[in-house]
Amino acid sequence: MTITAATIVTGLLSGLAYGLLGCGLSLIYRSCRIINIAYGVIGAFGAAVLAKLVIDEDFPWWAALPLALAVGAALAAAVELVVVRRLAGRPPIVLLAATIGISQLVLVARLSLPAVRRGFAPFPAGLDQVLDIGGVRLAGPELTVLVVVPAAVLALTLLLTRTPLGLAIRGAADNADAARLAGVRVGRMSTMVWALSGALATLTVVLLEPLLRLQVAGAPATFGPDLLLKGLVAALVGRLVSLPLALLGGLGVGVIEALTLYNFSPGLRDVVVLVAVLVLVLLRLRHSGSDAGDEELSLGFAPARPILPPALRGVWWAERLGVLTCTTLVAGAAALPLFVHGAGPLYLLARVALFAILGLSLVLLTGWGGQLSLAQVALFGVGALSTAALVDRGVTFPAAVLEGSLVGVLIALLIALPALVVRGLFLGVTTLAFAIAADSWLFRQPFLVGSTETAVVPPPTLFGFGPLGNGGFYELCVATMVVCALAVTALRRSGAGRAIIAVGLNPRRAATTTLSPLVCRLSVFGLSGAFAALAGGLFAGLKTTVGYQDFDVSSSFTVVALVLIGGPGSVAGAVLGSTYVLGLPALLGDSQSIRLLTSSVGLLLLLLYLPSGLDGLIQQTRTAVLEWVARDRPSPTRPTLQLNERTPDAPTAPGTALSATGLTVRIAGRPVLLGVDLQVQRGEVLGLIGANGAGKSTLLNVLSGFQSLDAGTVLADGRDVTGLSAQARARLGFGRVFQDARLFGPLTTRETVLVSLEARRRSELLPALLGLPVARREERRKQQEAALLLANLSLERFAEMPVHLLSTGTRRVVELACLLAQGSTLLLLDEPTAGLAQRESEAFGPLLLDLRERTGATVILVEHDLPLVISVCDRLQCLGLGQTLAMGSPAEVRTDPRVVASYLGTDERAIGRSAAIPVQPGSDRRPANASVHLARSHNDNAVT
Repeated sequence: MTITAATIVTGLLSGLAYGLLGCGLSLIYRSCRIINIAYGVIGAFGAAVLAKLVIDEDFPWWAALPLALAVGAALAAAVELVVVRRLAGRPPIVLLAATIGISQLVLVARLSLPAVRRGFAPFPAGLDQVLDIGGVRLAGPELTVLVVVPAAVLALTLLLTRTPLGLAIRGAADNADAARLAGVRVGRMSTMVWALSGALATLTVVLLEPLLRLQVAGAPATFGPDLLLKGLVAALVGRLVSLPLALLGGLGVGVIEALTLYNFSPGLRDVVVLVAVLVLVLLRLRHSGSDAGDEELSLGFAPARPILPPALRGVWWAERLGVLTCTTLVAGAAALPLFVHGAGPLYLLARVALFAILGLSLVLLTGWGGQLSLAQVALFGVGALSTAALVDRGVTFPAAVLEGSLVGVLIALLIALPALVVRGLFLGVTTLAFAIAADSWLFRQPFLVGSTETAVVPPPTLFGFGPLGNGGFYELCVATMVVCALAVTALRRSGAGRAIIAVGLNPRRAATTTLSPLVCRLSVFGLSGAFAALAGGLFAGLKTTVGYQDFDVSSSFTVVALVLIGGPGSVAGAVLGSTYVLGLPALLGDSQSIRLLTSSVGLLLLLLYLPSGLDGLIQQTRTAVLEWVARDRPSPTRPTLQLNERTPDAPTAPGTALSATGLTVRIAGRPVLLGVDLQVQRGEVLGLIGANGAGKSTLLNVLSGFQSLDAGTVLADGRDVTGLSAQARARLGFGRVFQDARLFGPLTTRETVLVSLEARRRSELLPALLGLPVARREERRKQQEAALLLANLSLERFAEMPVHLLSTGTRRVVELACLLAQGSTLLLLDEPTAGLAQRESEAFGPLLLDLRERTGATVILVEHDLPLVISVCDRLQCLGLGQTLAMGSPAEVRTDPRVVASYLGTDERAIGRSAAIPVQPGSDRRPANASVHLARSHNDNAVT
């Protein structure tokens, strides 16, 4: 590699601009946890104002700069007020899609500004001097960057760290609720952050355009995904927090880019950036000490399945309304060639079907799996170019499409490797880096496209029936789309589909049901890659001549918007979104008004006013119509389920169920557990008490496999399980209940219990995807088991209700049903009465004891409700500052002076109250009707 002083200086100067870009992206990320796709376009709008003022109106550059910065700040603030604030609380991917629509709308507004009369003039710079240093010539654009960027970053850092406004902005970004309690107007701070980022975006464009020696007329085109990725890399160096480190990261990116471009091809530059992204993401993960994706809200949607009114159950047309509707629409789509003629229109309509398959791949990956991918169009290109290369080597077209799909699976699994340790928007950054590297390097390799950088597919034949015409290929694309939609629908109704959704919604909770997040993530990535590459292979036959220019990186953003427009997580939504975004221009003409309706304005309106997408609107209409039809019909009588008879209490075999010695945990260098020992006998209820911060929840995390140890061992029935994962311990009978009782929000109560039944018999992916009889039989068996479990715990009336609509008390009972479903024998309960009403809390103790007696389970209970703990526990162990203060019977521990001082305080009245808490004998703790006692209570308090 040749290294010259001029190359290094060029890289450093470009890196200053990239660092400034990273600072602005970091500000937005800290404020609302999104990647602002519209960042560069907002800056281009303000920069266009500066160019007009300087070139046409003869304003001095330094006088026009504040006006341009004000325009950029005002535009970004307006975006926050009109769009971002209205979408607050929605998943980050919705906000990301909104910024896609904003970028398109701002770009239209930018092009609508009065044009600069001398559009081919170079973009103006602030300084016009020339400086020679050591043989390196620095002109005005370079000197302007050298002066302005460090000053801007220093001023911004001082603002955020040394002024009351900056402290308020940081406080609102880090903890909005605490900031509100401190009197900070969080909404106003969010607007300030967006205004600052708009000014920074404008400044970045103003400095970078003359540095790149671009003309005024070409300014908006320079701020695409490529430049966005460089800013994101710079921001990742600063861990999306530190502005000075983001500036240093930008310098590093600029130097690497300059050296790579000087010595190698531009494509290798993007490969180097991809490697840098992977390294930085993993380093950030190591620094945080946890899954970086855990900082994100879940990206999964998985809308609840529509519920048929009870009065219409058994009515053949009502139960088959969806099938009848889809059949009619498919028949209409198949008949379109009778009314639409010509190669052009049929090509556009076939492309709608192929992008619907591409949308299905993102429904699987993002809607269900909770993984954001911005590389779906790259996988689409992998399938297309692989198919073309195989056909060129003599493989028949159908076989080439299938083999290209397998190539897509392999590439998707490679992309999935970062997903094993990072999720959410950070994974989106890595997939964006892959998409850019594929566009600039992979898709131009000779083994795919030869020396002409294009691949040709002769008119394909299907099983020897001769070349397919335009209409025939359109019918093939529609048929493939229908088969893919049916396969995804069959998967959604299976245990394998529910497992993918559960991991996407709540991976930590899914692991406690024995599901492996690793296996589920790899499975959904591979399946998504197969669908995307399959669509790409058919596209190669449709277009016949394909090249890298057919797989523009920005099209991946369009696919994300397409899925959200149609309905996130919905099979029908992928088809509806593709029809809306691509079908309307194909049928009505690709005019400016149609483009606005199907992209920027249409996308924003749908996100703001139809959060569930077009499919959600259809489902709401369907529900309203069916309820209107069913209003005068009597509800049919439901068959009575045969409940399990209560079996006599079987004596629990004596022995130690769980023992732990020397448990030591340090988090970020701070000791949380210091040599804690614990032992619990089979069938025993052990209570862990202690003040907040004593280490109780961390201890449960250690025992259940969610927290690694610095020292110590954990034995279950004499077996060393210290190195086992959470799902492996769940398979050994560990059952974990968390404080939040979050479960899997959009799934119904029945589906949540069915997820836990996967612990007994795992559903297979391929049989479920193909709808084989063995998968349907297994599903019927699990449905019957789930129905009996729900009946035993009086949960039938909530069976079809999404769990996020249930009261906290009801969700606690659902958690116990899940523990029964997976056959847990060691229950680790973390504050199970948190958030319960008094009556529910009082009913929980008898239900827990009844569950213990029925199953012989061993229980470790963390709870702050001291009367409940004393009434149900055989022994207590009190923790304080990560150490054991006392252990023994409830009567002994509650009067121990160290426990009193640490947990109850030194107030003698508190000691007296604790001594007055009655302790019931263990044989008298369980009432005869304990199994339904809490069920009656939560039925009265449920939120419907």
